[in-house]
Amino acid sequence: MTGQLTAIIILCIPLLTQAQESDSTRVSIHQLEAQQHRWDDLKTDAKVPELQRANDLVRQGKVDEGARVYRKLIKRSRSRALFNLGLVAYQQGSFRDALRWFRSSYQVRRDPKCLSYIQNVRRIIREHSPPK
Repeated sequence: MTGQLTAIIILCIPLLTQAQESDSTRVSIHQLEAQQHRWDDLKTDAKVPELQRANDLVRQGKVDEGARVYRKLIKRSRSRALFNLGLVAYQQGSFRDALRWFRSSYQVRRDPKCLSYIQNVRRIIREHSPPK
């Protein structure tokens, strides 16, 4: 009986390994998709082509350079540039800065997507704050 049980276990090991590998592949695919879509919410403005240029820089991984352009565009495309700065800070894990940028954007234009980010960032900050 013990020999049969050992044989069954030995036969099942490749199946368990294969299941674990497919799970890790799924996670990797999910992470790649998330990485590809993390900048989907960047705002554009047809009247301000520099905003699209900044978005392109951010999508190419030149985040600091794109953020500098957003800062220069605050006067021309205020709510969108502020929102995009918030999204950059959010993606970098700077949640307090993200909240500040999103709030500023929302004061200029009551955008539901911006409000959603504000609520999400507040929740993240609450969850990561040390208990009082």
